[in-house]
Amino acid sequence: MSNEFKLFGAGGSSPNTLSPSAWAALTTLLGSGFASGVADSKQFNTLFRQCSTIAAVIGQFISDNGQNAVDDGTIATTLAALKTALQTAQGNRVGHTYATTDWTVIDKAQGLYMQFGVGIAATGNGDVVTMPLTFPNQNLGVLVTDAGATPLAWGADTITPSTFKVYGRNSSGYASGFYRYVALGR
Repeated sequence: MSNEFKLFGAGGSSPNTLSPSAWAALTTLLGSGFASGVADSKQFNTLFRQCSTIAAVIGQFISDNGQNAVDDGTIATTLAALKTALQTAQGNRVGHTYATTDWTVIDKAQGLYMQFGVGIAATGNGDVVTMPLTFPNQNLGVLVTDAGATPLAWGADTITPSTFKVYGRNSSGYASGFYRYVALGR
């Protein structure tokens, strides 16, 4: 099976990215997004690397569980492959159907869980999302993408085992809209 979701900025021994501690220290940028003007390439590369890492991991999970992870620009194709891969990884859990917002156990031995869902951010400025399952130990990360007709840039912070805050932005600032998320945790 193939995985068309590739890691951005993985080449070379010294990628043009920030260290995790330097990235986390950019609290204004992480809270407000990029301002207009010339942006720092290390900051953009770090953002793209983080997003592509999660996409590549999910793509590889899909591929490892018998499906092609196809980057055809549609959410439906990837979501269908992910659902099938999750069912395969779980040995086709009897009686479990995947709703719009749901969770599953990915690796019972490691206690790894995946949650996913869709929602509407009323303000786009730190709306709190409560996930259907509280991770027993920790939330390893949340990936938020756009799900609406008007594209927005999305992000998440204040991540806990049961909640996270979602932020939507357009060129004018914070904006409300539809989003999708995937969260991994233990």
